[in-house]
Amino acid sequence: KKIPVEAWALFTARAMMAHASGSAGAAAADAGRSIALLNNSNRPDKNVLIAHNLAIRALSIISFKAPRAASKDAKKASKLNPKSKLYSRVGAYADECAQFDDRTSEEKLKTEASKVPVTILTGFLGSGKTTLLNYILKEQSEKKYAVIENEFGCIGVDDQLVTEKFKDKE
Repeated sequence: KKIPVEAWALFTARAMMAHASGSAGAAAADAGRSIALLNNSNRPDKNVLIAHNLAIRALSIISFKAPRAASKDAKKASKLNPKSKLYSRVGAYADECAQFDDRTSEEKLKTEASKVPVTILTGFLGSGKTTLLNYILKEQSEKKYAVIENEFGCIGVDDQLVTEKFKDKE
């Protein structure tokens, strides 16, 4: 005798497998489908099942760098199933991620302002690297430059040319 499996159960199982395998997008989508189907059901344990799917979705949403949305799902899950401590733990984790997200946003703004542009000159022998570098050092006086030269070979040809131009500029 076959036991009929309801569609919400399949979506819940898929959501758990997707979350475990690191596919956060699929996990969040399947948990959402399961929640929608459970909302329209008459199951007596519907709230517990919805809470479980909300927790899966919350954990998956954190992976999308959306901890505030995850926190909302975890709080809904806690209200639907207040006996379980799991959902409050998921909510606490989401809140912690949201605070970290706020700190990293402020740090990003500070680092953007303090960035220093870097240009790397590469090319084949005779392609004009030294000529370009000498032009930059001699003609572009509105900015300060630091030159790091990495020359391979027994005889340093470019070293002498760049050093002379650099000394002229100082």
